[in-house]
Amino acid sequence: MINKYVIVKGHPVLFSNELIHAEVVRNIEGLDGAGFFIIRKDHQVSKLNVVCLGESTSLCIKSRPEIDQVIIADFLNLEQHKTGISEMEPCGFKCTKCERSLVSKEFHFVFFNYVLKFLALNIYWCIACKANKWDWNK
Repeated sequence: MINKYVIVKGHPVLFSNELIHAEVVRNIEGLDGAGFFIIRKDHQVSKLNVVCLGESTSLCIKSRPEIDQVIIADFLNLEQHKTGISEMEPCGFKCTKCERSLVSKEFHFVFFNYVLKFLALNIYWCIACKANKWDWNK
């Protein structure tokens, strides 16, 4: 799923693709970067990566992938060069592919979807077959 982001004074603000960048950060100083981001799984090394791209046409600010990806990954507690599996805990769910137990990790951040909400993203991961599932807690 593609979402939008803005970096304000070195801190990420993550929000829905349905909103316009300028609606979320109207009249705020210290805008460093803005654009779109996705979280993807790198199958070769079994890690989760943040990928930033594009720009905000409403703010006239471009993304800075090499910087913004690190800021967002750090904010979501995703280290760009680790799998994060050791930090995950058993969650009680079974993998739909191999029926083994899944582990999970919850990432907290502010999420804008027309109304300011604090949401958590749960990632469920199968250590055996590397399948994963994403779920927003609402």
